[in-house]
Amino acid sequence: MENDGNKSAVHGYKSPARKLIPFFINSRSKWKAKCRAAKYKIKLLRNRLSRMKKCIANLKRKIKDLEEELQAVKNNEQKLADEVEQLKNKPLSPAKHIAGDRFQFMPRGHAYSLGHVHLMLSMILSASISIRGTSRALKIIFDYLEIQQPIPSWYSVRLWLLRLGYYKLTREKTHATDWIWIIDHTIQCGKEKCLAIFGIRQSDLPEVETTLFYEDVEPLALYPVTKSNGDIVYQQLEKTVKITGVPRQIIADGGPDIQAGLSLFCAQHPHTCNTYDIKHKFAVVLKRQLNIGTAWNDFAKKASSVGKQLYQTDMSSLAPPSQRSKSRYMNVDRLVKWAYETLAFMDEQMVSPSPQYDQHSLNAKLDWIKGYRIQIAQWRDLIQIGESAVDFIRWHGFYENCHVDLIQEPSFVAHSPLAKAAREELLTFIKTESEKARPQERLLGSSEVIESLFGKLKYIEKDQSKSGFTALLLSLAASVSETTQDVVQKALESVPTKKVFQWFKDNVGQSVQSKRKEVKKIARQAEQKWDCNGCGVFD
Repeated sequence: MENDGNKSAVHGYKSPARKLIPFFINSRSKWKAKCRAAKYKIKLLRNRLSRMKKCIANLKRKIKDLEEELQAVKNNEQKLADEVEQLKNKPLSPAKHIAGDRFQFMPRGHAYSLGHVHLMLSMILSASISIRGTSRALKIIFDYLEIQQPIPSWYSVRLWLLRLGYYKLTREKTHATDWIWIIDHTIQCGKEKCLAIFGIRQSDLPEVETTLFYEDVEPLALYPVTKSNGDIVYQQLEKTVKITGVPRQIIADGGPDIQAGLSLFCAQHPHTCNTYDIKHKFAVVLKRQLNIGTAWNDFAKKASSVGKQLYQTDMSSLAPPSQRSKSRYMNVDRLVKWAYETLAFMDEQMVSPSPQYDQHSLNAKLDWIKGYRIQIAQWRDLIQIGESAVDFIRWHGFYENCHVDLIQEPSFVAHSPLAKAAREELLTFIKTESEKARPQERLLGSSEVIESLFGKLKYIEKDQSKSGFTALLLSLAASVSETTQDVVQKALESVPTKKVFQWFKDNVGQSVQSKRKEVKKIARQAEQKWDCNGCGVFD
């Protein structure tokens, strides 16, 4: 029995062969699986190493290219520095000395002359040249006049403009009781809005039949906020009292939050009267009269549709003007004028057709306008009444019994029912506003200067106006009051750049454009990680 047991066991093992054989087979299978897994892992690591080598090679090539580009920039910078040094040591001809005398005085702490700064700011504020275009324009002028002077970069010009605006905004104002404040909100991308307050003293008002210019008004305050209501506007007005004293008049466009704040302010300061801008009042009257019935809305829709159809045809010269999406009733006169002229043109075509236009296409596109002949005459009469009232108040302002003088104007005569109703409403409004004026006193009747300034701000900002408020908000203040060389010098010497940036940080905070840069930065960082960890995925 003992020998039989030994025969069934394998040499060197106590367990029988029937147990050892399955055990060894299972063990071999496990080791084979481990070996295959190890080989697969080694293959993956080799592939990853290959991709990493390619990525490192690409990065090294990019670094080399950037180093070469940096060296080229340094060489170009050194070359420009040598040229500047040569120009400084190069004697000028007598004619060039005469032209360059204006560019000899250097404001304290500045590398460019007062002539440089004043000239380039004048290009922006007076000639409507873009900030980036000033450097190129100045180079053209200097080359043409053969003036050997350095050319500042556009970014320096931008900083000069901001410092000028900050200086005009924060310099001390005269405290008086005859200030007139012109206020309005401006909005851009984002939830921020800015209450802008400009002022002029009654003693400084231009003569009768002269409108306000940018040089006539003074910047008093800019209040960027993320939320605005009557209480906030009231607090902003009270804050401005510390700058000029209690004003005699505040003129605005009648926005709900501004109007609520003005009511609170005037209740606390009976000396101040609140007047409504005549242009916006006429727009309200116009909207009310035009919305009687559906004729105007139907006409406007047809004109908009026809404009799109004619835009890229040989009849594009007959296309109506584009209609505004906001404040639509502020430029109705352009559409009514087009309708009147087009109707007269269509009538003339029936008598003597023009060979320039295909009569069949012309009638197909514009014959519908004849159906509005009576309404167009009424709308034209309505516009004539409104423009007469607006022009009269714009040139003369509100004064005691000014509505009586307006009635005597030959153009202020209504013929249609719409125009007569608008005439009576405007007369009632002007009479009410004129009663706020004291004897021998003239109040401002139009706030168009601030609307124009908002347009100028968007023009200066260009595409940045679509990115919310930036530090260029200070260009509103820079655009008004007189910009003499003395003012520019004081601005440059008394306002460091850090004050401008601190003002923007305290009043506006992070701009929309800055937030977009942060998003792009995060995206670039994520892209770089992806390039390093996942490059070659599609190889």
